[in-house]
Amino acid sequence: MNLKTTSEAYQNFWDVYLSSMKDLGQKQVELMQLYINATSSYLNKVNDAKKVEDLGSVQTSVLTEFQDNAKKNMEETLGVLNALNQGIEVWTTKSINAIAEGN
Repeated sequence: MNLKTTSEAYQNFWDVYLSSMKDLGQKQVELMQLYINATSSYLNKVNDAKKVEDLGSVQTSVLTEFQDNAKKNMEETLGVLNALNQGIEVWTTKSINAIAEGN
């Protein structure tokens, strides 16, 4: 494997890795925003509650909405991880083929 091929393989690996880390970071920011939004929503709804009995439905509605949004975020995060896995598989195959061909 010559240095040019090694350099290209190295760069390609980091392109895949850094792109995935950027996407994972974005998913983490979105998850934190979900926590902030859920807390804000809860506090606003508690403030608007007319009686103690309303608090149970407030908690249920806020937690259900948060759960749905968090599940979507987790599914999207798994998609990022799957893309990373596929990118590394392609990179590995390409690198092994380059070594086998003597490039």
